[in-house]
Amino acid sequence: MVEIRELKKEDIDCVVYLEKAFLGESLGKEILEEECDSKIAKFYVATIDDKIVGYIGRYAYLDEAEILNFVVDKAYQRQGIGQKLLNKIKEDLPSLKKITLEDIHSYISHLAIENRSKPATRARKISTLRIFFKYLATKEKIL
Repeated sequence: MVEIRELKKEDIDCVVYLEKAFLGESLGKEILEEECDSKIAKFYVATIDDKIVGYIGRYAYLDEAEILNFVVDKAYQRQGIGQKLLNKIKEDLPSLKKITLEDIHSYISHLAIENRSKPATRARKISTLRIFFKYLATKEKIL
């Protein structure tokens, strides 16, 4: 069973691993440790049998949330875990009207330059993001 809870400092090494493995880079251990004590930032992990399988981070300002990082281990994708993480943000911010992503263009550039990803790989990621935004706009009505 999937459990969603706030990030604990002892989770950070696992989260850094997930970020590097599936996003190609990480916010870093130091930043995540600092953000654990932040009043505007919140990070949540998804666990199955105490194993961290995904995580999401956000900043919140009034009625808007900015997604910092959002990742689910590839072995656990397409099981609704990402939706549960997103729902946790909406649950904790009942006045939420808008969700944005942190500098998506720099992420795509990173894929091209640092990871030397192929155009087809970048196109798949962009397509996935478009589907995600369409979902947020049409089904969830928060974009």
